[in-house]
Amino acid sequence: MQFARSLSSLASLSNPLMASTTNGAPAATVTLTTDWLAFFDTHQIERREPPFGMPAIEPSTEHDVASCVADFAHLAFELPHDYVAFSMQIGPGTLGRARMYARSLQHDSIGSSGQVSDCSSHRFGPCAAMKGSDLRMHTLRYHDTVTRPTYRRVHSVPLERMILFAQDVEHGLWFAWRAAAAGGANDYAVYYLQDDNKAPPPRRLADSFSEFVSHVALGTRMQERRIKRLYMPKERINDDGEEEVDGDEDVEDEAESDDGFDDDDDGDDGRQAAVEHERPPQVFRPFPANTAA
Repeated sequence: MQFARSLSSLASLSNPLMASTTNGAPAATVTLTTDWLAFFDTHQIERREPPFGMPAIEPSTEHDVASCVADFAHLAFELPHDYVAFSMQIGPGTLGRARMYARSLQHDSIGSSGQVSDCSSHRFGPCAAMKGSDLRMHTLRYHDTVTRPTYRRVHSVPLERMILFAQDVEHGLWFAWRAAAAGGANDYAVYYLQDDNKAPPPRRLADSFSEFVSHVALGTRMQERRIKRLYMPKERINDDGEEEVDGDEDVEDEAESDDGFDDDDDGDDGRQAAVEHERPPQVFRPFPANTAA
């Protein structure tokens, strides 16, 4: 039974969220969900199949997880335990208001021999035909965008260390983890960001992937905090060859923490008064197999 195999393999994984922090002190305890089928049953999450009778993509395998770990080794980042459980038990698809991305063997080009074809031109190893439901493709595209000389950055956050794993259906914002700098400890908190030129720095949204699923993908945190995509003023070049911005002011500076990230999940500043918000659809629809999401 695939579910039993998934849980068995998870037992052998280290739990990054429980790793030690500075001076060996234990990290703060974070409640993780690892039995997502039970979670879906308890919370009455409806599963709907892809439209037009298309087959659904399969959940990630142990090979997929190991490959992702290897692909992110240059960032010294391991996938969070609860995300690994989700990807192996549920797989990539749209959950509530979030498109959830994960690696599946069905993403890759399979030759007549049944072996995954090599693609040395990709940063992420033998993954010749990454599709839109693969978190590596979105992370690779984002890293390529923010490291181009033409990309305009208005803060000091090392965006090339962000790992994108989901996208908001309503506003197109991305959800990501940040890989700690060399020698640092990954906190596995979830941040939201956008990939435009002059975009504001990533902002902390949830303490873990499990909290993200409950309070963002299936919850009302985005509405409660009035989080929307920030549209940048249009730029134009005047007759003197100088850049001008439509509007009276440029993008307002964001309050940041010392590392450039805004941990605005602490405190209630800027939040809407407690009111009733409509929850996203309590539905999961897997992506179609062998197609881009």
